[in-house]
Amino acid sequence: MKKSIYLLAAVLFLTACSNKSGTEAKPASYDDLVSQYEKAAKADAFNEKDYPLVDKQIVDLINRFSGGEADVSHKTIDLDKNGTDELLLGTKVQAGTETLTLYLGAFRDQDGKLVDLLKDVRGADADLFFQFYDNNRLVVDKATEGEVATIVYELTDKGYQELLYQGADVSGDLTDDGQLVTKDREGNAYASFEEQENKLKEVLGHDRTEQIIE
Repeated sequence: MKKSIYLLAAVLFLTACSNKSGTEAKPASYDDLVSQYEKAAKADAFNEKDYPLVDKQIVDLINRFSGGEADVSHKTIDLDKNGTDELLLGTKVQAGTETLTLYLGAFRDQDGKLVDLLKDVRGADADLFFQFYDNNRLVVDKATEGEVATIVYELTDKGYQELLYQGADVSGDLTDDGQLVTKDREGNAYASFEEQENKLKEVLGHDRTEQIIE
C-alpha cells in the first residue's frame, strides 16, 4: 500500500512538471522586441497590454524623430566587447541630403530576460538625444525645464554607468566667452567652453564626431 502511494505521488509529480514545462512562456527574443516596437510605432493608439515589451517613451521618440513615418531601425552589436550582442533600436532621420540612423533604445538579453539598458537614463519630461560609440561610450544630450546637460556613460555588466556630467542652468550666468556656465556633478564650474570640450574629449576618448555607431 505504502509503495503504491509513493508510485502515485511520483506519477503526479512528473505529470505536474510536464504540464508546467508545456505551459511556460518562451523567453522573448530580440526579434520579438523589434516586432512589438514596429507594430506599436504604427498603431493609432498605444495600449500597454498589447505590447508588453514596449516602453511608450521610446515609441514617442521614434515617432518624433522619424517625422511621423514610424519607421523602426535596429542593430545587434557587442557594445562592451564581452562576446554577447546587445540590441540597438531607433529610427531613420533625414539630415539634409543624408539619411542617418538615430538609436533611441538599448537592450540586453540577460538570462533569457530582455533588459532595457536605458530605463534609468531616460527621464520623464526630458528631450533626449543619444549617440553610441564603437569604444563602448554613450553620450546623452538631455534637456529638461531649465537645464541642459551632456552625460557620458560606459556599459558594464551592471548596466550603464556615468563617467561624466556637464550641466548648465539655462537661466544661469555666462562665462567670459559668452557660454552658459557649465558644471560637473559636484557643482564645479568649467572656466571656459574650451575646458569643457577638452574634458568631454578626454572621457569620450576621441572627438565627438568620431567612432559613432551607424
